[in-house]
Amino acid sequence: MRRRFSATVPIVLSLIDAEIPDVDRRVSLFSGNVFVYSPRPTTRALCASAHSILGRVFGPQPVHAQQRLSEAPFSSLFLEATGQLAEVIPELASAVVVDFDCDPNSTFVGGATISATTGLGFLAHGLGVPQHPHRDTWYAAAACQLNWWLPLFDLDSSASFAFHPSYWDTPVHNNSGEFRFDDWVDSTRQVAAMPTEEWLSHPRPLEPIDLHPEIRICCPAGGVVISSVAQLYSAVPNETSKTHFSVHFQTVSERDLEAGRGAVNLDASPHGTSLSSFVRCSDLSPIPAELIARYLERSRGRPGRTDE
Repeated sequence: MRRRFSATVPIVLSLIDAEIPDVDRRVSLFSGNVFVYSPRPTTRALCASAHSILGRVFGPQPVHAQQRLSEAPFSSLFLEATGQLAEVIPELASAVVVDFDCDPNSTFVGGATISATTGLGFLAHGLGVPQHPHRDTWYAAAACQLNWWLPLFDLDSSASFAFHPSYWDTPVHNNSGEFRFDDWVDSTRQVAAMPTEEWLSHPRPLEPIDLHPEIRICCPAGGVVISSVAQLYSAVPNETSKTHFSVHFQTVSERDLEAGRGAVNLDASPHGTSLSSFVRCSDLSPIPAELIARYLERSRGRPGRTDE
């Protein structure tokens, strides 16, 4: 049955190159707005490092690699590239967020990965991030977590993903209550090329999703899209013969964690939290265990569940 929305669709503002203090930007993101920024030296440096890795692994013109490889070798090489990126991304991502007015002593960065949205049916599920409609809160992300997305190559007039704004304040029936973050880290998360059966075990909507209206944002290489993890979004089908590569990483503010600030949790009830994967921007030290424990304790008293 098709979901019926009211005549008024929530408006999600796309704020382009808005130079405002980080604390104000976080509050705006928690209310459903999306920020888009043009490339700058720190984002270009991150992209250049990723380009170097992709070039070493896939050879010249990585975007065309799917035309010369079969799916298994492509997936294996993608895993190799992801592993190499994990070694350099924390420092590069930290430089990016500091450039965006984030306090390096109270901002944590984590979860960086390359994603590949392959085209024309090659690797239908893509690699690196889930392609189906979802909120990252279903994957045990803290409500104050922010997603940073940087395309590695110009996308022309296309886009890699779409936000579905009608669901910003509308719950979606889903199976996130079956998701256990620690189990995922130990198994599925370590394998980017997953068979259909494993994708189906990920948190998913249990009701039809109306993908329209949608917001697609196109950025040049090194541009940045920042959004809340509470946004419902999905991959945009790639109808070209080129792979869309991008880098994704996340941030959380220590001040938001301590104060309990963040987007409203409408429908997420996973077990555990992804906070253990974050490091402090200033010195790349792990997020304090006591801060994670306080977050989990506070979350138990709210709608949804993020406890063990």
